[in-house]
Amino acid sequence: MDENHIEECTKSLISKIHNGELFDVVILEILEEESEVTKNIEESFRVKKWKSHKVDVGQQYAVMLPESMDDYKNALSKKMLGNIRREKNKLHKLGEVKDVKYNDLSQHEWSKIIDNCAEVERNSWANKSDIGKTELYGHEKFWKQLLNNEETSSRVNVWLTYLDEKPISYNLAIDSGEYRYGISAHYNEDYKTLGVGGSMHMCVIEDAIDKGLKKLNMGYGFGEYKQRWNAEPISALTNYIYFRPSFMGKLVYDACSLKKFADNYLPKSSRKISKTNDK
Repeated sequence: MDENHIEECTKSLISKIHNGELFDVVILEILEEESEVTKNIEESFRVKKWKSHKVDVGQQYAVMLPESMDDYKNALSKKMLGNIRREKNKLHKLGEVKDVKYNDLSQHEWSKIIDNCAEVERNSWANKSDIGKTELYGHEKFWKQLLNNEETSSRVNVWLTYLDEKPISYNLAIDSGEYRYGISAHYNEDYKTLGVGGSMHMCVIEDAIDKGLKKLNMGYGFGEYKQRWNAEPISALTNYIYFRPSFMGKLVYDACSLKKFADNYLPKSSRKISKTNDK
């Protein structure tokens, strides 16, 4: 779809939202702030006189892939590569280790793979920390339905690490054109000190280079960790909240503005008052 069609579709969608009068508040999560689609959305809402709030999510990070795996490894620190080797050797001493890639499977085959990934995630920090970060565990039905589509099945890649047939780490990525997008990666917390996550990332990157892909988008968050893999910040991600030019929309907008003011300034004021009282 060319840029003119994207702009027309965006204007049409925003007009339907505006004219439908079903929503006083519209929340659009995790958009690339610099993208043309986001700019079109912002402009379309502005023309309709909707007010907005932005909430920063963080930076996306991406690895620009070289032509060979040797070139990529040469760019990594020797300490990091050494740690991965040592941790993998320790893991192999515990039993039979297999790293297996899955792609373009039948619905029945995908069902088992998704269950294995969910089992890993159930025992990962994402679930144990109870902060709602799981992507597959608890969402198995969604992924199984999604992968029932033939084209989606051909684009989705899953890597699983097994220790004596037990899944202990997984990585899920989607390919589009020359790009690979990392969607989710987790490991069983019982094997945290054995670097199963890092070893899996290496498999994903090597496979991407072998396929001739140009970029691995590693998503947002954990920037320091991703930079160890030579990932660079590529774009800011933002949540957008739009408020209808109506009584209820203005009321919610004013409430959000007051909360934003309180979050930004009241804690600082409290600290100043506390220091004054201490004296």
